[in-house]
Amino acid sequence: QGQDPAASPRPLVLVHPITQRHLCPPPAPPSITHWGSQQSSTALVTPRVSFSLPKVMEEEFQFLLCQRCQKEPRNPKLLSCLHTLCTDCLEENKPVGHCPICQSPIPQVSGIPDQDNLLFANLQAKLSTYQKIVSSSNLVCDRCKDLAEFWCSECEEFFCIRCFEAHQWFLKKKSHETRKVGDLKAESSKQFLQGARKSRILFCSNPTHNDQNYIASIYCRGCLKPLCCSCALLDSEHSKLYCNIRTEIERRQEELGSLSEELKRKKAHFEDVYKNLKGKADHMDKVRTENQELIQKRVEQMVKLIREKEQELLGMVDRQHCLGNEDLVAKLNQMEAVLKRMGAGEQLVEKMHLYASDQEVMDMQPFIKESLEELMKLQPLAVGASVQAGDFAKCKAKLQALVVGCPWNNGIGKPASCDAVSAP
Repeated sequence: QGQDPAASPRPLVLVHPITQRHLCPPPAPPSITHWGSQQSSTALVTPRVSFSLPKVMEEEFQFLLCQRCQKEPRNPKLLSCLHTLCTDCLEENKPVGHCPICQSPIPQVSGIPDQDNLLFANLQAKLSTYQKIVSSSNLVCDRCKDLAEFWCSECEEFFCIRCFEAHQWFLKKKSHETRKVGDLKAESSKQFLQGARKSRILFCSNPTHNDQNYIASIYCRGCLKPLCCSCALLDSEHSKLYCNIRTEIERRQEELGSLSEELKRKKAHFEDVYKNLKGKADHMDKVRTENQELIQKRVEQMVKLIREKEQELLGMVDRQHCLGNEDLVAKLNQMEAVLKRMGAGEQLVEKMHLYASDQEVMDMQPFIKESLEELMKLQPLAVGASVQAGDFAKCKAKLQALVVGCPWNNGIGKPASCDAVSAP
C-alpha cells in the first residue's frame, strides 16, 4: 500500500483509516491541499480567481454583489441588519458605526462587523470554478498538470485520469463526489451549485482534527459544536445532549423557515403601514402642489388687477394734468410776450440815452412814450388759483383705496385654504 497507485510524479500521503498514521513518509508541503483535507465549515473561502458573473447568470446572482456599490465584494461582511457589504464600503462608510443602507447601528467600534457572509463568499468561489469549467477547453490537473477530466466538489480540485483513480482509491470509503468535467459543462450554474451543495462534508470542530479529515456526525447541544465519533466518546459529560448532525441541520433549517414565515407576516403588516404612510405623504405632496398653483394663480390675478388700476390712475393723472396745464401754458405764453416787450422797451430807452441825436429824440420819443405807457397799464395775471393740490384728490383717494382695501372684493374672490382640499 506504500506505492502510488496512479504513478503520480508527486508522492501521496496515505493515512491508515483506523490508526490515522502515515503509511509512507510525508512529502514536503505541496502548494495545494491533500485529498480529503478540508477547512473548518466556518472558515471563509476566498476565491482564487476574480469573480465575474457571465451574462447568462448576471440577473440570477446579482444578490452576490455588494448591496451598496454593486461591485464584487472583497471579503463580504454580514451586518446585524442582514445587509451584506464589502470591506471597502465599510472602510469608507460615513458616519462610522451605521449601515449606509438602512442606518442601523454597527456595534463594532471599527465600524466593520466580525461576521463574514460565508454563504456569499463560498458561492463566489464556486461560481468562479464553474466559470472556469465552462469557459476553458484545456483545464489541467491540480496535482500533475495533465489534462483534467474530473472535478471533486469536496476537494475543490481538478484531476486527470491517473490522479482521479488515486483519489478514488484513497477515498473509496469517503463521500467525495467526483464528476466528469464534460458533464459539468453541460449543467447550468444553478445545477452546478446545487450539486456542490449536496456533496459538502462537515468536519469535527476540534482544532487538532482540522487537518486529519475527522468527519463530524454528531452535534453536541451543550458545546454547540459538531463532533466526530472520537471526540464524542471522550466527552461523556455531554453524552445526553448529543444528536445526529443531520437532525440538528434539519432543525436549524426548520427554525429559519419558521422565522421566515413569521417575517413574511410581519413584513406584510409593515408593507400595509408603509403603504398608508406613503399615501398620506403623496396626498400632502398633492395638496402642496394644488395650493402652490392656487397661490400663483391668485397672485397673477392680483398683479393683473393692480396693473389695470395702475394704468387707470396714471390715465386720470394725465387727464387732470392736461386740463390744468392748457390754461397755465396760455398764461405762461402771455407773460413771456409781455416780458419780451418790456425787455425791448428797456433796451431801446437805454440806447436812446447813449446814442440818439437830438433830431432822433424829437422824432421817436412820442412813439416810444405811447408804447411804454401801454406797457405800464398791464398788470400781472392772477395764476395762483388755477393749479391747486386738490385737483388730484380723486386720484389719491382711489390709490389709497387700492392700497388699504381688500383686493378680493374686486371680483377675484378669496383664496382657498389648505383645508379646502379634501383629505383621503
